[in-house]
This record gives sequence, C-alpha cells and structure tokens, in this order.
Amino acid sequence: MDKKNEEMKEVLIGRNHLQITLRVLFITVLIVALFAGLGYLVDVNFGTKPLGMIAGLLIGFPTTQFVIYKKFRNFPENLNKKS
Repeated sequence: MDKKNEEMKEVLIGRNHLQITLRVLFITVLIVALFAGLGYLVDVNFGTKPLGMIAGLLIGFPTTQFVIYKKFRNFPENLNKKS
C-alpha cells in the first residue's frame, strides 16, 4: 500500500473513532441492560434473587461481544473500499 492510502486510513480512523466508540458503548449498555432486566423479571416472578440477574449479566456480556464482532468484522474491508 502506498503512503497516500495509509494517510487516508489514518484520517478515516481518526474521524470515526468517536462514532465507533459511542456505537460500541450503546450496544453494550443496551444488551447488558436487556439481559439483566430479564434476569430481574425472572427473580421477581420465581423468587430466585439474585440468581436471575447474575445469570442475565453473565449471558449479556458474551452476547455483547458477539454482536459487536458481527457488526464490525468487515470494518477493515470497508475501510479499504473508502480509500
């Protein structure tokens, strides 16, 4: 790759860094809150405090990582297409 393409990648990554960070944060908060909320509902309805919420959190974090991976796995190819 030539120097111009490398410079273009640096510009694109710099501009999109905040946008990507906010998107990952939003996905993380949304999914973890969803699973923790479902766990809380299980706790309330079945009297299993705090097992449901703990299970929800333990399921929520790997699910978040999987969703983020699926969302951004083609990022390097898309970056090459833009430059």
